[in-house]
Amino acid sequence: MSISFVMGKDLQAQKKQVRSRVKSLLKRLPPEENERRSRNVVQRLLSLEVYKKAKNVLFYASLSDEVDTFLLMRQELGHKGIYLPRICQDRLDIYEIKDLEKDLEKSTFEIKEPLFSCRKANSSELDVVLVPGVAFDRFRNRLGRGKGYYDKFLRNLPSRITRIGLCFSFQVLNNLPHGPRDWKVDILVTDKEII
Repeated sequence: MSISFVMGKDLQAQKKQVRSRVKSLLKRLPPEENERRSRNVVQRLLSLEVYKKAKNVLFYASLSDEVDTFLLMRQELGHKGIYLPRICQDRLDIYEIKDLEKDLEKSTFEIKEPLFSCRKANSSELDVVLVPGVAFDRFRNRLGRGKGYYDKFLRNLPSRITRIGLCFSFQVLNNLPHGPRDWKVDILVTDKEII
């Protein structure tokens, strides 16, 4: 599936155009297709050596139009340290999760986030960060939902931590509009390939 944008528009307008087009494709994805594609993404992620070796992973609590990370978190409970972000003012704080049912609540933007009673963690504890995105490109640039939380968070991570983007293959463009504040991922995993 090919999505293009018109060069020459300002960066924010280009990003808005891409976001709108990809979101409309995501809305049309039937739940059973999301589940099938999500399972394929998970299988590819599990094949990565850097993920296999990771002891502590920052997941994200997926929304209904994203790769289903709850499939993987359920599988990894008890095998890896599971961490999730919580939006706190203008940043992401991270918390350790022990129970996916009891440790989460719907919070900002209707995202499931850790309760404040969970142990607050430091990013230096992490080995891998799984990163959501509305779209990515073949250079591993990322387009988020527009609030900038992940870009700020990724910018401040120690370089030894591997940043892995997760998405469906139709969310990958040849080239994505991006600027100096946008942060790339190290690896991109889709339902069809690893980039």
